[in-house]
Amino acid sequence: MNWNKKTILITGSSGFLGKTACEFFLKKNANIIAVDKIETAIQDPKLKFFCLDIADENQTKKLHSFKADYCIHLGAISHKVFAENDPNLAWMVNVHGTENTLKTCKAMGVQRMVFASSGQVYGKQSKIVSEETETKPESIYGQTKKEAEELCETFSKKTGLHIAIARQTNAFGPNDLPGIRIIPSITDKAIRGNIDVQGDGSTEKDFIYVYDLMEFYEKVFLLKKWPSSAIVVNVGTGKSRTIKEVVITILNLLKIKQKPSFIKEAAESYIECYSVKKAFQVFGWKAKTPFKEGLRQTIEWLKKTGKKLSENN
Repeated sequence: MNWNKKTILITGSSGFLGKTACEFFLKKNANIIAVDKIETAIQDPKLKFFCLDIADENQTKKLHSFKADYCIHLGAISHKVFAENDPNLAWMVNVHGTENTLKTCKAMGVQRMVFASSGQVYGKQSKIVSEETETKPESIYGQTKKEAEELCETFSKKTGLHIAIARQTNAFGPNDLPGIRIIPSITDKAIRGNIDVQGDGSTEKDFIYVYDLMEFYEKVFLLKKWPSSAIVVNVGTGKSRTIKEVVITILNLLKIKQKPSFIKEAAESYIECYSVKKAFQVFGWKAKTPFKEGLRQTIEWLKKTGKKLSENN
């Protein structure tokens, strides 16, 4: 594909995934229309930034006079704790914001869209979940993502917009600062000499390296024959790891010999395990970065970023 002639609308462009998506497709020479409430740090002549709130339709209408070929919809209240703290805001951004983004895609002439949903729509399951598994979201975040999925499916049927509803697992990698997600937070604490971990370490999660996720987005746009209007697809590695395994691997890469201290909590442990066969069958995609290699690159990025931050302070 000649990306130089293609334009991608990216919402949530200043967040972890959004910033990475902008950088990934800029390297391919694509044109980017980036949207976020927070100013972007990326300076590139092929990137046009709009500081606006996707939950406000009057603001998103400012985009309607522009043209785009594809959309990666990442704008969201993207952590379940934040959603629980402010359910109304989570609904406004995750659901109403998705509705506004769909309308914007139609106005801009977008052909295909990736909607970043979440495995949280399944709730806590006791088995490997496929796209056919009944959804039972238990959190506000999961509920808003499920509602947004339904909006995407209805809109796709009405308008013919090709939408990949990506039920993503836990992304990690460069550009993800400590404070929200587990891998950068644990790494940062370990570098600073604190290796106390909340929980007993038995919870299992599927972790996907962020650039594997970016390659999935690209596969969506490159697919020659779209099988249906909206496609629901799990996007992960298909392998779950205990938090204890993750912590130990991080400490080994940091060459820290001290053993971690797991602080047991009342919250029960659980297992996240997703079938990712459909992603390969439909899009010819599967995650390829070994977990340890992804961690190594993440740690190197965090070290460099921490050093730069300390030098600027």
